[in-house]
Amino acid sequence: IAAYIIEYFDRGFRTVPQLEENTGLAVVGQVPSLKTTTTRPPEDYVVDKPLSAFSEALRTVRTAIHFSNVDKPPKSVMITSSGPSEGKTTFCLSMARSLAAAGNRVLRIDADLRRPRIARLLQIASNGKDLSALLTGKEKIANVIRHDRLVSGLDVIPAFGRAANAQDLLGSQQMKKLVASLVDKYDLVIIDTPPILAVSDAAMVARSVDTSLFVVKWADTSRDTVVHALRQLKNFDCRITGAVLNQVNM
Repeated sequence: IAAYIIEYFDRGFRTVPQLEENTGLAVVGQVPSLKTTTTRPPEDYVVDKPLSAFSEALRTVRTAIHFSNVDKPPKSVMITSSGPSEGKTTFCLSMARSLAAAGNRVLRIDADLRRPRIARLLQIASNGKDLSALLTGKEKIANVIRHDRLVSGLDVIPAFGRAANAQDLLGSQQMKKLVASLVDKYDLVIIDTPPILAVSDAAMVARSVDTSLFVVKWADTSRDTVVHALRQLKNFDCRITGAVLNQVNM
């Protein structure tokens, strides 16, 4: 009886079939949790252990993105989730470092202009030269791009403060032109956006990219929340390659 009750009230996704049946999305990767494996942050661990199961899971996601359109493989991808604390930002940085360490030219853009995190994770000093300054024409791209301290092939466009007009900036023609110019210089452009249920910024960014990935935290994010978030993305005609089950207890 106890087992039945626990199962009944477990509203998160624990298996790939569960997620695929409830959402209609293909699961393109299961990224393992590292809580019992290492004390290193995932974005650093992926550099230290390029042959680990964690790194292999990230490469699997990249392969799924590449083959989602065989004739014209996507070169820009947006990453979003239902809500906060699903590991989306860490996943973005970890995948970017994994691909860059393998010899790819990768650009990682922090498009969360409301609660930016990448600058803090990479210890980038705030000097006003960020994505919002680039989109408003205050700065040129050469002044905004930073180089990752651990992996030479990874560049970063950070965000610093909260932008009052974030939605307008991310949905602007300038954003489309920026992404279009960057895909010619990089093998992959990864754009981290705010959760879709918090604000509609991700829907604005989706207009400028080739495809999107939807991150779901294993056994944590409720099924109803995920379905509602995906419905909102589809209402904005967002192209979604698939879902990533994140922080999985293998």
